[in-house]
Amino acid sequence: MRDFLGKMPSAHALVRTIEYLLLSRYEYSPPVMDIGCGDGFFGSYLFKDRNQIIDLGVDLNLRRAQKAKNSGGYREILTCNASDIPYPDAHFQSIFSNCVFEHMPNLVEVFMEIRRLLKPGGNYIFTTHSNYYNDYLSTVRFLRRLKCNSLASLYIKFINAMFKHFNCLSPEEWQKKLNKAGLALVHYEYYLGPSTLGAWDHLLPLAAPSYIWYAISQRYTLLPRAMAQLIFHRYLCRLAELKESTGGGLLMIAQRK
Repeated sequence: MRDFLGKMPSAHALVRTIEYLLLSRYEYSPPVMDIGCGDGFFGSYLFKDRNQIIDLGVDLNLRRAQKAKNSGGYREILTCNASDIPYPDAHFQSIFSNCVFEHMPNLVEVFMEIRRLLKPGGNYIFTTHSNYYNDYLSTVRFLRRLKCNSLASLYIKFINAMFKHFNCLSPEEWQKKLNKAGLALVHYEYYLGPSTLGAWDHLLPLAAPSYIWYAISQRYTLLPRAMAQLIFHRYLCRLAELKESTGGGLLMIAQRK
């Protein structure tokens, strides 16, 4: 948690810490590809203790891709669309992505490209949003308790527009799209339950200037690192350790059929 708090706003650090804890449980047999690698910080951090370098990172944003290239965690970085990656068929044994597919309107096209690039029996491990995401936002729950359903709907539209969320789907809906592309869903689990996603929503106003500046410059403005760690570290660690039966996030594992 401390490393994430030193790199990004507290709301973002909470979610990334949970996703790191989830994704770090799995093995990633090489060759490995990271789809939507961003600036490379998360992928590099995930693999830093594995004595393993990620073979390929892909991101559509040129500035983020350049940062990933400089991170030292990747053999190669490509700036291209995830539905058209210039690599040969059946090249990768493992592909992963962290919170990418809720932002993509062309899901099946990208899943088909993942299927093409995976070796038979290869794994695709990813995190994304579930159908509970909007319902578990603390502002939405508060407004609905007040019977202000129209305001709750407006807030949902605002959040989804701000963060470019196109897909908040149930496991069954994700499974259908994976199956359509020739991928089999073999495991899923929820994270970001009401308490955790509610805390993210509460912290969002504090992070708003950083998110706005990041959209402009691809850099976060932060509280001084020591101050952020002092204020938020213990509280966010407790939230990150919660076990969730349902949640606004999904970790999913699919295999090439």
